[in-house]
Amino acid sequence: MRKTLTVIALGLLLSALISACFVLASSTVVATDTFPGNIIDTSAEYSNATVGSPIDGLSIWYVWINTGYTQVIYLAYVSNRYPPPVLTFFGQHFMTGNNTEVFVGNTLTAMEVYNDTNRNGVPDVNPGNGTNELLYNFAVNSSQSFVITPVEKTLIDNESHYTWGLRYNAIDGFLLTANQAESARVTVDYLASSYDFYVQNDASYLKTSFKIGKILNITSTSNTGVTLNGLSLSLLYGTTIIASKTYTTVVNGQPFNSTTTRNPAEPIQSGEISIEDNKAYQCLFGQNYTLITDSGNLTYPSRSAAVSDESVP
Repeated sequence: MRKTLTVIALGLLLSALISACFVLASSTVVATDTFPGNIIDTSAEYSNATVGSPIDGLSIWYVWINTGYTQVIYLAYVSNRYPPPVLTFFGQHFMTGNNTEVFVGNTLTAMEVYNDTNRNGVPDVNPGNGTNELLYNFAVNSSQSFVITPVEKTLIDNESHYTWGLRYNAIDGFLLTANQAESARVTVDYLASSYDFYVQNDASYLKTSFKIGKILNITSTSNTGVTLNGLSLSLLYGTTIIASKTYTTVVNGQPFNSTTTRNPAEPIQSGEISIEDNKAYQCLFGQNYTLITDSGNLTYPSRSAAVSDESVP
C-alpha cells in the first residue's frame, strides 16, 4: 500500500502542476513515464530527501513519516536548474476504526484578492444574483531560491512530534482578472510553510503555519493602475479523498457537496469527512493571523468558508 500511496501522491502533485500552468524558463519541458531517483524510503519511521520528477529539470523534495498507525507524505517541487514552481502537497493514509482505508490529499490551490464590501471576512461570489467580491486571482509562478527545514522528531510530553518546513524566496506571480487576463506582475519576498505532525491517543494531528512576505513590486500590465491597498487575501485549499467505503463531507454538521451547493460561500469553523456516521478526518479553522507592518504587528481573526465549485474561477 505504501508504494500505491506514493504513486497517488506523485500523480496528484503532477496534476496540480499541469493545472497551474507553470511557466518554466526553458523551451524544453519533457514529461516521461519513468524517471530516475524515484525511490522513497518507506521502511523508515521518518525521512526526507530529493527524488526525480516526471518534469525534466524539476525534482521533488519529500518528507515521509510512518508511525505504524498512519503514513504521511509531503511533496514540494525544487530545482537547481530552473526557478522552481511554488507548489506543495500533503497526503495522509490511515485505517479508521470501522476498518476503512482512507487517503486524504491537501494542497494550496489558489490565492485570491477580494474587496470585502460586506465585511464578513470571506470572498462572496454568487453568479445567481451578480455578487462578486473577487478582483484578482493571484497566480503564483516560481521562486528564485528555496530553503528546506528537514524533518525532525522531538518528544513533547512523551509524544512524538515530527516537524519540517519549506520557504520559497523571491516569488514572481501575476494578478489575473475573472477572465484570466493579466492585470499586473507581482514580486513577493517569500512564501513559507511549516508543519507539526503528531499522534495522540487514537487520533493524528497536523498543525500548519503559513507566512507571506512583503510585496516587493507591482507592475501594472493593463490600462488601469493596480493597487492592493484596502483589499483582502484568501487562501484556497483543495482536498482530495480516496476511501474504500463511501464517505460524506460534512460542514457545520450538515452534508456538503461543492458541486451542487447553492450557497457560494458558507462560513465554517470546521469541516469533516464522515464514513458510516463516524468522523474519519476533520479540519479546524479560526485561529488568528498576524499582519506585520512597518509601524508594528497587528492581530486579526481569520475567517474560513466552504465554497462551491462554480464560485472559483
